[in-house]
Amino acid sequence: MANEKIVTGPFRLAFPTLFEPRAFTDGGKPKYSITMLFPKNGESLLPKVGGPGIMELRKLALAAVKEKWGEDKAKWPANLRNISFADYVSPNGKDGFPVRDGDAAEWEGFEGHWYLKASSDNQPGLVDAKVNPILDKAEVFGGLICRAQITAFAYDSNGSKGVSFGLSNVQVLKDDGVCYGGGRQKPEDVFDAFGEAGATGSSSSDDDDWG
Repeated sequence: MANEKIVTGPFRLAFPTLFEPRAFTDGGKPKYSITMLFPKNGESLLPKVGGPGIMELRKLALAAVKEKWGEDKAKWPANLRNISFADYVSPNGKDGFPVRDGDAAEWEGFEGHWYLKASSDNQPGLVDAKVNPILDKAEVFGGLICRAQITAFAYDSNGSKGVSFGLSNVQVLKDDGVCYGGGRQKPEDVFDAFGEAGATGSSSSDDDDWG
């Protein structure tokens, strides 16, 4: 069944909104959400951890559309009728198809990945690799390797028709030092070394900057 909850294979986490819901459009309903990044080369981020990757999620999206509108494509919404669920990539995420190309994204770290979003009206469960609850929001940031329990669903609301993914639970599997997509910066990338030799103190010349 398309609406069956599945556990994905490992992905890079981006833009986690897991502690407080957020509305992403003016007047939109606040939701909890994550963005999942899967390598285009198909390699597993954690070879010992299995689970569906991007191609399986494409199949799940197709099954959700068939479940809602039937096998006859003539009865599907026009925006979905003529696309190939096996390889189509949405240019802007507004055409009802969930998979997008990280190479066309403006965010650091997205290149070389396919990405898609999963969201929920209710707060998802959140655990670490040992299935201990994560309660500190500082422990969850973009770049972590995670997996998630999700489901595909087709929607028809206020003239908007398409397929998306619902989010139930998230497990943080590994922090391998990568930070992006809502991640924290490494301190060594933010600060220069400081010490007596490098201390310059304040300078009256700074006043010139104020005119």
